[in-house]
Amino acid sequence: MRSHLLLISAALGLLAAPLLAQTKGKKTLQKKAVATTSQKSASAAPTATPAPPPSQPMAEPTREGVTTEMGVLDLDGTTMVQHTDQEAPTALQTGSTVERGDQLKVHDGAWVIFKTRRGDRIGFSSGTEVAIEEMYFEGPDRQIRIILGKGSVFLRTNNADSRQSFFEVQAGQQVISIGDCETRIDHDPSTQLVRVQYMHGKVRVIDPERETKFSVDDSEWSWSAGKKTSEEATTLEEESVLNFRRFFEGKPELEKSDPNRLLPNEAGKRRPSQP
Repeated sequence: MRSHLLLISAALGLLAAPLLAQTKGKKTLQKKAVATTSQKSASAAPTATPAPPPSQPMAEPTREGVTTEMGVLDLDGTTMVQHTDQEAPTALQTGSTVERGDQLKVHDGAWVIFKTRRGDRIGFSSGTEVAIEEMYFEGPDRQIRIILGKGSVFLRTNNADSRQSFFEVQAGQQVISIGDCETRIDHDPSTQLVRVQYMHGKVRVIDPERETKFSVDDSEWSWSAGKKTSEEATTLEEESVLNFRRFFEGKPELEKSDPNRLLPNEAGKRRPSQP
């Protein structure tokens, strides 16, 4: 009986062996299939796109037709300029330029004449110290502001009547507004004296109390400590008119005692045409 049971168990073992082998084979195939699927999924996963580099700010385009300087037309002697972007002052030469923020000092016996883009002539005589507070030209616009610390400025200017245009000279407590004119402005800070010699054109003087418009050719007014010294304009002497012209010709001033002050070729030519 016992031997009979052993035979039955052996027979059942032989029958079960192929089933176990098939089961192991299926499990192996399932593992391979899972691995293959994982590989395919990994290969099919999209590649991360790198972030684009940060965009660079666009440079502001250069505005055509804009000028922020004026050039030396003529000079004699030494005039030093302190540029805003330089540590030490340098001497001006013919063709040199100055711009907003620059400071000028005209040495004794020297003079300098500048020409702007619009053809204005701006001259400084011996001993003058000025600062260029504004200098800008674009299209019909002209914006100039000069601080006259001391000395004299000679002006032969053209008209610029756009709404954005202005031409101002500040001397002490006075602001002189310039149009199309020929005029000379003197400032002595030690006495707080400002004198405006007016040949012709459009000139206004704004002081702390009021505004004065020049209307009489070849006249002058003076201010002391911000106040007009007289209610009536004074007629310019012949020497003053001639000396204004001589400055732009590069000639020295005539004194009252100079016997050549009324040279035939100068008398009667009080307002030469601007070159």
